[in-house]
Amino acid sequence: MEALKQRWHAQRARRSHYFSILLEVNPNVLHRWRREFRQGPGNVFPGNGKQRWSEGRIAELERKVGQQALEIDFLKGCLQRIEEQRMLQALTGSPRSTGRSKKK
Repeated sequence: MEALKQRWHAQRARRSHYFSILLEVNPNVLHRWRREFRQGPGNVFPGNGKQRWSEGRIAELERKVGQQALEIDFLKGCLQRIEEQRMLQALTGSPRSTGRSKKK
């Protein structure tokens, strides 16, 4: 029974460590939050908290994501056209002109 308790506590410590990394907080803070929640769930997180990102930064990142989505769509279209040209070349057996003249 004691071995089972030790194993349970070890797993709990690993989970706490994992979540502290995920939430970017000290493991002791996570333990304190858990203890405070057990004492009175309504009083654990009073106030608005600390914002990690300003609204301007969030808007900037959203614009960047939108721009990258457009670029990805454009590049996918280009790749699709190139693949279609290669398939056509394979079927006809003749390479398509590149627009450059060959040196004689």
